[in-house]
Amino acid sequence: MNSRSNRNYNDGFQWGPFLLGILYLILAFFAFNNPMISIVSVAYIFAIGAILNGLYEIFVRRNLRQHAGYNSGFLIVIGTIDILIGLFFLFNISAAVITLPFLFAIWLIVDSIGTIATASPIRNYSNAQYWFTIIIGILGVVIGVLLIFNPLSSFVAIATLLGLYFMLFGILNIVYAF
Repeated sequence: MNSRSNRNYNDGFQWGPFLLGILYLILAFFAFNNPMISIVSVAYIFAIGAILNGLYEIFVRRNLRQHAGYNSGFLIVIGTIDILIGLFFLFNISAAVITLPFLFAIWLIVDSIGTIATASPIRNYSNAQYWFTIIIGILGVVIGVLLIFNPLSSFVAIATLLGLYFMLFGILNIVYAF
């Protein structure tokens, strides 16, 4: 029974992944061809994500109070701020587009500092991987600082990364179709 279900899955061409792969490749083309469309799309996704995150924070606060008796006003404040930021960006997309490169740069810096801070256990397993991780973390901080002072580069980086993501997942889905 198990081999039959595997055989059915592997038999023939699958249209779903193929069409999804084509869609991803088309999106990659637009991301590479018109970076501003990519930036505006990411700004809308960021705005909607902030609203959903704020609703989640408020929901978590309610559940914590109901199930654990923990009452945190901090979560409701953070949730409300997230919702307000999301709504502001959703209805003022130009502000989101202007802010996005700085948020991307700050995220890169914070993530790179986290990489450096958590690299020490790697040293126990491989000195080369440890130093590689430290170097990559330092490069991430440097690139993040450069992006803060040159937001246009950040626009290009975001659009390029989005285009690469779509292209790679487009190819992956087309391969899955066969």
